[in-house]
Amino acid sequence: MSALKVELRYNPYTVDYSVFVDNKDSSDEFHDWCKNKRLQTWIDQFLLKLIDFYNTRKIELTYIGTALDSEDVKDAINLFLSNHSEIEIILELNVNDEPIENKIFKLKELYKNAKSGPFEEFQTTEMDRSFNKALDPEFEVNVIATMSSGKSTVINSMLGLELMPAKNEACTATIAKIEDCDEMDDFKSRRFDQNENLIDDWCTCNIKLLEKWNDDPETSRIHIKGDIPGIHESEGVKLVLVDTPGPNNSRNTGHRKITESIMKNQLSMVLYILNSTQLSTEDDKSLLNLIKEAMALGGREAQDRFIFLANKIDAFDPENGESVARALDNTRKYLEDNGIKNPLVIPVSAHLAKLVRIVKYNGIDSLRRLQKADLDKYVSLFVEEEEMNMLNHVKDDISLNIYNKLNNSLKKANDANSKAEILSGIPIVESLLDNFISKHAIPAKLKDAVDSFESVMTKAEGIKKLNSIIEKDENDLEQLSKKIEAFVNDKERLKKADNFRKRVQQEKYEISANSSSAIKGIQKNSEALITKVEDKFKEKVELKLAEEIFENTEEKVNRFMSDIQLILDENLGKDFMNKLEDLKVEYDNYVADVLKNSFPDDDDFEIKELQKNTLQLGSINTLIKGSAYDEDVKVGTEKVWQRSWNPLSWFFKKTVNVYEERTFTNMVPAYKELEANLRTFIQKNIKEFHKTSDIQFNDAKGLLIIQMDIIDKRIDENMKDILRLNDDKSVKERIIRSNKSKIEWYDNFKINLSEILKV
Repeated sequence: MSALKVELRYNPYTVDYSVFVDNKDSSDEFHDWCKNKRLQTWIDQFLLKLIDFYNTRKIELTYIGTALDSEDVKDAINLFLSNHSEIEIILELNVNDEPIENKIFKLKELYKNAKSGPFEEFQTTEMDRSFNKALDPEFEVNVIATMSSGKSTVINSMLGLELMPAKNEACTATIAKIEDCDEMDDFKSRRFDQNENLIDDWCTCNIKLLEKWNDDPETSRIHIKGDIPGIHESEGVKLVLVDTPGPNNSRNTGHRKITESIMKNQLSMVLYILNSTQLSTEDDKSLLNLIKEAMALGGREAQDRFIFLANKIDAFDPENGESVARALDNTRKYLEDNGIKNPLVIPVSAHLAKLVRIVKYNGIDSLRRLQKADLDKYVSLFVEEEEMNMLNHVKDDISLNIYNKLNNSLKKANDANSKAEILSGIPIVESLLDNFISKHAIPAKLKDAVDSFESVMTKAEGIKKLNSIIEKDENDLEQLSKKIEAFVNDKERLKKADNFRKRVQQEKYEISANSSSAIKGIQKNSEALITKVEDKFKEKVELKLAEEIFENTEEKVNRFMSDIQLILDENLGKDFMNKLEDLKVEYDNYVADVLKNSFPDDDDFEIKELQKNTLQLGSINTLIKGSAYDEDVKVGTEKVWQRSWNPLSWFFKKTVNVYEERTFTNMVPAYKELEANLRTFIQKNIKEFHKTSDIQFNDAKGLLIIQMDIIDKRIDENMKDILRLNDDKSVKERIIRSNKSKIEWYDNFKINLSEILKV
């Protein structure tokens, strides 16, 4: 059987793809799976569809794209062949290795030059905001962990000093953001309260100061700046480590919502730290469920986003029969049992990496006596024991490029400390961060930045169509002018436009089926929770047991309230986008109807295309990004619609009675107060949801009407330009020259842009 020859092209900067099969363009066959989607979300399915659709057993596949994306293509093929031994796939790579940072720099220069070009859109604050937001250099790496996993040690190992204090995750509500600034010699910090009011401004920070701030209930967020030595700043990206309290935090129940938003933010990474010596906790299960849901939707990109660190690997001693490989297998199994498929688990000794780097950057005398003893012990353990080579344990799980780079560094290391640093596993994590930034974060930023040029592209195409009309001879131009004037002044068209506006403005908010279902689910689950609580809150309960019941119930109810707000928030966002999409479809249908009735003849093609371009509405994402509705949301500073009311304050008002020389409490009054407060909380949140949904629906309608007003203005301007041509030939020549100059500039701009984005 002859081989099926397939050429697959993919550009991560434009999210464009093409498929040629036996030299024939077959891209449309894969449209539903690949169009406007990142390769990592469809490459596995692509291979299956290819085999099924063409009924072949042998493929010669040529991949053209970036070197980083080619790693996913190779991985997908290897996985596919491991499950389909009867298939043969021969892969040839044609990849581009240009540093992605160059593209960011070139795009910024192109935009800067465009500001002095002939298109005033490049000079607007709206485009400036959209472009700068798209290329916002901050890239967040969220460090999440549960109790006793060594989160502070992991962060300190990356900082190379003892800066972040160890803290009780259940009691600490402080969010710390550590921004990488290579030019700084020390670390500085400032802090804010829950209302984002500055408490203390920038000052040199150390572990004692951060402990003091962390213990202060007024502290909500700490911002730290300094050089993170294992990470190098690159053009367009500034890494920010975010130390986030767990979702079950007792001082601030809102952290569960923050954790949820972190999981869904596709342009951030998550380092999830586990204690390899003690895997299972209830907190783990709650967190892992959130991760499972996020990973299920993200394809291969999600596999890169979530890195699981099996910390405290230094606790295993091969001489005592303790196996790191077995500990890793246990960790993977634990994650898989919690629904995490194919987790990327990196074994690390953050303690060893921290000690080695403290000595590396500040000298041996900066360690305490016990730390020096630990350093000697663990350096010896990791350098002398083959089992403690973390790089070998993950060789098959990381890219060959990362493995070779670190392995070469290991071979060149000329002292035990340098070898131990690499063997500790922390440099593997740092390399994976760099890899994700180059492979996913920067391409997505470039795509968003280019999308902000959409209005210029629309206008340029309109100018081309306008010029093709006004370059005609006088007789043709006069006829076209009359038709355009008739279109602009067409009472039937104006009536339709007015009716469409009125219909949009008069539309009433109706709750979506999904939101209605979500609210019913909330009400059903609240009744189930109330029933469970009632069974435990009796008239006579021994105080010690009552305290346990109070504590467990408080945690469950807090988590339930947080879940309610998360569910309603998520539905708010979906409803807003869906309504905008519905309104855009309505508008597009209206435009199609207007053009069909106004220009029924084929001879009117040029005018029809001009008006079609003029009436074109931008994409939903572009409309939002350029509007006041698009607001930056940063972790820890979020302002959201739900109330911060806490219905559980009654837990600290207990009725105590003495029976038989033992202390008991009557829990029935507490239950009744809980029931009333919980029902009120749910009722108020649902009411607030309906109110906010109604406001958002009106926002969506307003956004469409504003765009229609802008489009009407464009139509009038086009008509005025064309009508002026009949009155003055010199005006016609001047407009043609001006438009040709703009078209020439725009074509050159497109060439430069394509050159930047090509692979």
